[in-house]
Amino acid sequence: MSVRFGGTIGFGPGFIAFEAKKPKMTPKARGVTQRKISKVMQDWRKTGKIGTSSPKTEKEAQKQAIAVGMQKARETGHKVPPPK
Repeated sequence: MSVRFGGTIGFGPGFIAFEAKKPKMTPKARGVTQRKISKVMQDWRKTGKIGTSSPKTEKEAQKQAIAVGMQKARETGHKVPPPK
């Protein structure tokens, strides 16, 4: 049995080919996103608003903060997954 990173498993007919997963975000992009998310959450705790919206629960605010943080990282040119 042959196992290689980014190669194949097994020999002959019916072998399974696989490819290594690539990281979705670069480490620098992850840092930029995390800093922006924490800043947005701090602002929400002080003012109760994220931009013009006012999420009622912390869970809603976190989801919006993640979206804002990832968008800002994309705008600055970092490699971030596309929005869902």
